[in-house]
Amino acid sequence: MVPAISHISAARFWLSCGQQDIPRHFLDSSSNSKGCPLSADSHLGNASRRALAANRQAGIADCHCDTATCRHNAAERRPLSADCLDAARSTFSIDQDEPLHFLVSGQNNRRILEGAVSHSINGELPPRSILGYSAGAKIGIVSPEISFMQMACLLSRIDAIRYGSALCGRFAVPADTGKLPARKPLTNVHDIRKHLEASPRMSGRKQASAVLPYIIENTRSPREIDVALFLSLPIRKGGFGLPRPAINESVRLDKPLRTRNQYGRTSYIESFECDMVWHISGKTIVVEYQGEQYHERQFSIHRDSIKRNALIEQGVCVFTLSNEQFRDFDQFKRFATLLKETLGVRPRSRISDSEQRQKSLHAQLVRPFAL
Repeated sequence: MVPAISHISAARFWLSCGQQDIPRHFLDSSSNSKGCPLSADSHLGNASRRALAANRQAGIADCHCDTATCRHNAAERRPLSADCLDAARSTFSIDQDEPLHFLVSGQNNRRILEGAVSHSINGELPPRSILGYSAGAKIGIVSPEISFMQMACLLSRIDAIRYGSALCGRFAVPADTGKLPARKPLTNVHDIRKHLEASPRMSGRKQASAVLPYIIENTRSPREIDVALFLSLPIRKGGFGLPRPAINESVRLDKPLRTRNQYGRTSYIESFECDMVWHISGKTIVVEYQGEQYHERQFSIHRDSIKRNALIEQGVCVFTLSNEQFRDFDQFKRFATLLKETLGVRPRSRISDSEQRQKSLHAQLVRPFAL
């Protein structure tokens, strides 16, 4: 197994990397060749074993992490060689000021090095768990699925759901830019579940399995995750217990809508992508979230007005929710109550302190998610 960036270092990378920065070469998917003696590393491919042997000879270090919470002090920091550390920072564009977390194979890879923390694994990782920018890379990064498993035992349950949802979302969160560039989802609930099933003894599996059913896929922003979670989480967990909506689903129009684009050219619209969509009892209900940048572009306001009017004309019930409404608990509760009545659902609960649980969850969700 090649040394791999892991834990919070990997999580920060996966949250921020754009579509063009995603590593696409699996470094652990080669099969064993005939005649190669089996060992503790027999699940690794030939190239990975050669890289592992070279790194062990160089004195790669680790700390053995087999508990849910991994703690390190200065005496326990035994990571890789300085060359490997510099190469990892350069390859994956990681800030020089933050400690770099690695996953290495076995406790015998020990060597003290300032500025890095190693975590060891003695068992097997599922295939396709380590990624790199080239097939022969000496440094990799754990896959989004393994990263989710690692972070599930370090984050609160709500933040673990938010992180998993971000991995399954269609946006990146570059540091300090304030923008959310679009990208394809890094993974999905199905692939995460396959990795969990293939990792019965890996630390974090239990916590990851517990929050996996609540992950929201296909979102375009962190706030879409928060709104969908608050509406759909069970009442016992602080949510409003509404059916989970389809996220960013296209709603087709009965007939194409003739309009003009921002350059004045005529165009025809056949469908609109809506933030949250419910189809219940022959009705379509839509929620459109208006973020903090909603009023920055005049044409966006014009386009959204056309969209809203066209959907209403077709009989779709359209709700709008602003960031200010979401941040105010009383306003959001009124919004959720009206939405619940429109959906015609009556979530039943015998929990006497349900509002207190909702307020507690709201306090967590209005706090920006950060690692």
